[in-house]
Amino acid sequence: MAQILVIDDAVEEIKPALQAVFLGHRVFFANSGGEGIQILERMGAIDVVFLDIRMPPELGPDREREGLAVFEALQEEHFDLPVVFLSAFDDLPTVNRALTRGGFWYLKKPPDLNETKAVLGRALEERKRRLNQFDQQRLKWLRSRPRKKAGDKLDKEWGFQGQSQAVVELRQEVTLLAPTRIPVFLFGETGIGKEVLAKDIHRFSGRRGNFVAINCNELRNPALASDRLFGHSKGAFTGATSSEPGAFELADKGTLFLDEISDLEWAIQGMLLRVLQEGEVQRLGVGEDLKEVDVRVLAASHRNLHDAVERGEFREDLFFRLAQEFLNIPPLRERPEDIPVLCDWILRDIWTELGSQPVTISQSGMEMLKQHHWRGNVRELQAVLRKAVLRAKTCKLDASLIDRCLSLGIKAPSKSKESESDIVERILAGEKFTAGVRKFRDQFGEFALRDLLSRVIRQTRSVKSAGEWIGFIRPETFDKDFSNLRFWMKQLGLKRKDLLRHKSSVEDESNRDWRMME
Repeated sequence: MAQILVIDDAVEEIKPALQAVFLGHRVFFANSGGEGIQILERMGAIDVVFLDIRMPPELGPDREREGLAVFEALQEEHFDLPVVFLSAFDDLPTVNRALTRGGFWYLKKPPDLNETKAVLGRALEERKRRLNQFDQQRLKWLRSRPRKKAGDKLDKEWGFQGQSQAVVELRQEVTLLAPTRIPVFLFGETGIGKEVLAKDIHRFSGRRGNFVAINCNELRNPALASDRLFGHSKGAFTGATSSEPGAFELADKGTLFLDEISDLEWAIQGMLLRVLQEGEVQRLGVGEDLKEVDVRVLAASHRNLHDAVERGEFREDLFFRLAQEFLNIPPLRERPEDIPVLCDWILRDIWTELGSQPVTISQSGMEMLKQHHWRGNVRELQAVLRKAVLRAKTCKLDASLIDRCLSLGIKAPSKSKESESDIVERILAGEKFTAGVRKFRDQFGEFALRDLLSRVIRQTRSVKSAGEWIGFIRPETFDKDFSNLRFWMKQLGLKRKDLLRHKSSVEDESNRDWRMME
């Protein structure tokens, strides 16, 4: 729903026609330029102005320039606002003068309904383009200013902690991007703090709505995904005893954070793209109306989406809509100077959680933490410190205790996690997994199984050939193995025709210059 302002001294004459054209939008009418400017100052968020080019003199010194004078007053404060001129006269010199000074379009009164509707659509697109252009220019100017250096005083309002130059630069990018409408994609390893950084973007954005986080790994089923994202009405399905809003409605006027977005199914990606394009959601259920939402979407993943797009696993159009700006979060092992700061913050949380007395870390213990590889990043650091506090007998966490807790972390069951992607690559290279599809799922998880089956079926173009390639189908138990594989594909929602269609769509666009995404 757009907000439209109509300024015309004969507004009552054209009001009925324009209300029919602008149905579904919020429209304000003003009888004079002064009243129109007051409405604009009071409302602020006007998207398009329809302005009579000739009105009784109020702001202009002569009759020919009344509308132009109002237009000039608008442009001084709202240069990104498209203005469509209205006139009952064929005064082409005045119209040309108005358009050359930055007016968007001209309509003759009484306005033709179809033409007015088309002009409104183009004006709203122009409004979006100008806002985006302004954001980009603002970023370019701000990035040209001198940068802060590592070691400067840290702002305690930040959730993402650190004092390295990498974190300082990351915070500067967040400060620049947060107040804009530019979509931002957060890339970094698991446990690095992507959601924490997303909350910082929301905090500094000035948006008054909620911050809502969704892990896309939980949205495997399209029906479940639709319910979680868009909500449902009472009686929409068995067990729906009341109406419930979805994540988009909960995040209206705020921020929706979609973590691990690379895990979304193709069909769900299409649902998400439609909402981002139209700005409207519809709850699951009969008779539900479309509802407009104002949501800023932040997306994140630890996987390379460029590769996912090339393999046909992620929609290219959705990728470009979500990833106009990238924030690459470096892993903890590349910035060990941040570990002391992180330890201070984490220990405070642990004291509160466990009700323990404050503890400190010895110098030798801190050096040991700095030298650790931190495969699990900040999440692993939190786990190690919690173990240390629980086992501490004094107020000092020394090197021997830190070493013991690091060892406890290494011995934790992580074999399947460690080899999840490696086993897929080894099978693609020709190594077989003959233990069976269920055993693979139990050992490496459903995501790895989906990834493996999707990639091999696209390569072999056959479920049978894929099963034989992987080792799920063996000659001596062919019928049983093939039936079992088809069962698991149904459980995972995989269909051969969908997988091959996605591959073809990528191959058709293989001549595209992928460097533009870097």
